[in-house]
This record gives sequence, C-alpha cells and structure tokens, in this order.
Amino acid sequence: MVAQFLRTSALALAALALLALAACDSSVEPTPGYCGELCKGEEFWFGDVSVEDVRAELERGVDANARDGSGYTPLLWAVLYGDSPEIIRLLLDRGADASAKDAGGTPILTYALVNGRSSEVIRWLLESGADANAKNEHGKPVLHDAVRFAAYASHPETIKAASEFGRDLPAESIEIIQSLLEHGADASARGGSEQPILFVYFAKIIEAGSEDNCRSVRSPCPDPRVVELLLERGAEVEVTEEDYTEQIMGYALWAGAGAEIIALLLEHGADATARGDEGGTLLHTAALFTADPQVFQMLLAHGADATAADDRGYTACDLARQDDEDVRALLC
Repeated sequence: MVAQFLRTSALALAALALLALAACDSSVEPTPGYCGELCKGEEFWFGDVSVEDVRAELERGVDANARDGSGYTPLLWAVLYGDSPEIIRLLLDRGADASAKDAGGTPILTYALVNGRSSEVIRWLLESGADANAKNEHGKPVLHDAVRFAAYASHPETIKAASEFGRDLPAESIEIIQSLLEHGADASARGGSEQPILFVYFAKIIEAGSEDNCRSVRSPCPDPRVVELLLERGAEVEVTEEDYTEQIMGYALWAGAGAEIIALLLEHGADATARGDEGGTLLHTAALFTADPQVFQMLLAHGADATAADDRGYTACDLARQDDEDVRALLC
C-alpha cells in the first residue's frame, strides 16, 4: 500500500513538473492576431516594463506579429519605448518580423535608428531579416538615417552625455553603418529629396554645430571613417549642377573636413576646380571654414586656381583670415 502510494505520488509530481515546464515553454503556440497587453501602447510600454512582463504575455499566447489599431506591432513598440534591449531580443527570438513597417510605411529599422538604439540592436534586426535598403514613407533610405545619427553622434556634448551611460556613440555609429553596408545597403541611393548620402552627412554635421565647425572644442567634426566606409561602397562624390545643385566637396569644407577627408574625396573623383553659387571656388569655401594648410595644398595640387575671383571680385586670399599665415602664404 505504501509503495503504491509513493508510486502514485511520484507520477503526480512528475505530471505537475511537466505542466510547469509547459507553462514556461518558449514554444507556446501564439493565437494569431492576439496582442494582449503588448498592443496597449503607452498604457503598457510607458510603465516599468521588464523582459519577464513581455515573456509572460507571450506565454499567454500573444502573437508577436499582431498589430494594434494604429498598425504597430509589439516589436515596434519595444523599439520605441522598451527600456531593455533584451525585450527586443526576446520578441525577435519569438518570431517578431524585423522587416515590418508601420501603417504609414516606416520600417522598424528606421525607428530603431532615429531613437538611438545601440549598434547591437541594429545588428539583431538586420540578422533577423530587416531590409538594409528599406525606405520610409518619404523615400528616405535607412542608411541616410544612420549617417544622420553619425553626424549628431560627433558632437562633443552628445559624446560626453552618452559616455555617462557607458556608450561610445562615434564608435557605435561606425558599427551601425558597417552593419547596414554588410547587409547590402546601397551607399549610392538617394533620399526622397534626391540628396546624395555624403551631402546628407556633411549637411547634418553643419546643422549639429555651427559655421565654426572643428575650430572649436565645442563643435562637431566629420569622421574620416564614415566618409571612407561610404566611398568604398560607392557613395557619390561628384554631382553636376543639373543633377544636384550643391557641391559635396563644398559642404565637406563647410563642415570643417580635414586633410584626410579631402584626400579621400579627391581620390574618389571630386573636382577641385568646381565652382558654386556666386562663382565661388572650393578655395573660397576653404578660406572661410578651415585653417589647415594641407587642405589648400591638396586643392591647389589638383588644379584649384588661387587667383580665381568670385562674382563679387574676391579671391580666396581676400577671404582668408589674417592670422592664418600659412594659408595666406599659399593663397596670396
């Protein structure tokens, strides 16, 4: 009798253990279209949501690809407001579609980039099927969002603030661009406004800082690593006035690009003799925004004319700062 009782008890305990394992089993079949708490938007995600909270919802049969009334999936909400990157990892492991877009056509990858998600999260999304060439509803490719992130990540104040949270934003921005390019992102693709990607990068550096870029410790500077990565993958370096009115090299100089970047642009076909608005040459632009003699030496070596005047009759010498003696020696 005692032996039979023990056998029965053992079987009962084993059954209970199996039920407990089933309750925690990651293979619980989701109910198609059922979103549970994960689609309650701000009501759920603005709270102190943990990985365990999300896992519990998934164990209740939530479909990781269900959409709420606004067309958002749980993964999109997690990318927007989830406190822990591990929540994103969990949803991806449960089959969340990394290539999904919201109702307006903006991909999850775009939300991840503009919300400053880490290079690790971006890599997870790409490895889970996110399209490295996806565009938002305005036709802007995700790679353009990545170079915008890289531009803002170069600002000294941003770098300092991020470092307090243990993040090296310049390094992360390089890793993000590398990941996108490795997954097939097209560096020659233009955005909805037809802006070449290098123009976007230099313009955002200018926007993030001032017209005194790189002359001040408080100003952002373009990163040669970003420029080199993009050029190696086919980024446009020279455009015609009919094709696009802004000079990429001119914007690079305006952004405070140093000799290393100027050398890269020239090596990839930039025209040192190009003129911009009001007849200004690249030497005119350089005279206004850089004090690096090497930049002027490179432009002159590639055919730039120091005697050329703009439409107002000014030469680059006329615009050079009086205290930039080395530069004036080259121009005047």
